[in-house]
Amino acid sequence: MEGYTDPTETKPRYLLAVGSAYLGSYAVGAALGYSSPVTDKFVQAYRISDEYFGSVIALGALFGGLVASYPAEKLGRKFTILFSAAIFALGWTLMLIRSGPWMLYLSRAILGLAIGIDSMVVPVYLGEISPVEKRGILGAGHQLNCVIGILVTYIFGVLMGPSLLAITCIIPVVLNALAIFFMPESPTWLSKNKRPIGEIMSSLYFLYGRTVRAEAQRELLQEAQDNTANDFVITDLFHRSVLAPLLIALGIMLAQQGSGINAVVFYTKNIFIQAGVTSIDPGVQTIIVGFVLVVFTVPGALLMDKAGRRPLLLISSSATLFGTILFIVFYAIRPATGAVPGSIAWMPIAGLSIYVAGFACGLGPVPWLMMGELLPVRARGAGTGIATAFNWFCAFLVTFIFPDVSKSPGPHYAFAFFAVITVLGIAMVIFLVPETKGKSLEEIEALFDTRADLALSSVDTVETTNSFKIQ
Repeated sequence: MEGYTDPTETKPRYLLAVGSAYLGSYAVGAALGYSSPVTDKFVQAYRISDEYFGSVIALGALFGGLVASYPAEKLGRKFTILFSAAIFALGWTLMLIRSGPWMLYLSRAILGLAIGIDSMVVPVYLGEISPVEKRGILGAGHQLNCVIGILVTYIFGVLMGPSLLAITCIIPVVLNALAIFFMPESPTWLSKNKRPIGEIMSSLYFLYGRTVRAEAQRELLQEAQDNTANDFVITDLFHRSVLAPLLIALGIMLAQQGSGINAVVFYTKNIFIQAGVTSIDPGVQTIIVGFVLVVFTVPGALLMDKAGRRPLLLISSSATLFGTILFIVFYAIRPATGAVPGSIAWMPIAGLSIYVAGFACGLGPVPWLMMGELLPVRARGAGTGIATAFNWFCAFLVTFIFPDVSKSPGPHYAFAFFAVITVLGIAMVIFLVPETKGKSLEEIEALFDTRADLALSSVDTVETTNSFKIQ
């Protein structure tokens, strides 16, 4: 019939693509949370080193972040997510076999490689397929699904042994691969790589439906492409339009990992055991912290596009700092020997709960979201790869050093260092970090680009695009 349009063609389906990518985020959290309930069991059974077992995953993620930029730029975001799922599957298979300590370390390193790849490509993919007015909340979903993966793994870790727990971690990996296979490639990547217009529009129509928004987005992509160098070269990293946002991205990554979050996630159970509070089982305390991590990630995600990135970072960092100080005070006033008095027994669980609550609502999701937002499209692959690798390098240092510092002179010294980094992070947000709420990726690029014509065309086009609603 002439003029007839299939209703399914006008229906936006970007949430399907977002949900498929979230399965990769969950897989990241499951791998991160696995060490807390199983480390003590593996130390007894295989005589492994707890600091190596905990930190080697961060070392693998460092390399994952570095290598991810190549497939993400050359082969696409979708293929890279599929690639990471295959690496996850290999890592968990070795964990199930675990014929000795070396295989445990190798498994963790391979899982780290997959984590590094997903940590880089999933936020970029989410940023490039989400409507501008929902990019904050959908981008924050990456962190939310990571912490859900951590919490579920904590809970299952109390109920089952290491092998069965590893099997539960493989399931989301398989689902991620099956789901993302049927999703479209990022239209931004397709445009940047000069793919046929039919392929670009097929992606846009899948995401936004056959609507005015899809047509406007095509024009926006074309406008940005016409004003941007197509081929990235390493010297571009020293151009102001790339270097300035890259340094800011590295700074907020340092603030995130320097707060000590992965030391807390990897060693939660051991932290509570060392605190000496016996009124609550350490495993239960670990689950409480994981639950708080999930619950407080939700308001951060909901407020991302309303409150803005900067306010959330400042509120989040301040709460994290307060929780860290409370934990330090506990160690300062507790008796050197003997049982912990009931009057202060609440402080470790309260301190770490406030710490992770603060982290979850801003310092956790915002750096990953802004990493993809800040960097220009021509350097997004290399820049996000560098930022991801730097993030996990910091995580490796923190998780490798933390166990030794916790034993002597004590965990409160490590938390004092975390507090100092958090204070510096607050200062950086106040003076250096721009607000990206409500801006398209092209408009954000114009903030750091001295070419007035790009800035003007981006702003004009974004205002036009934002006036359309998904039909």
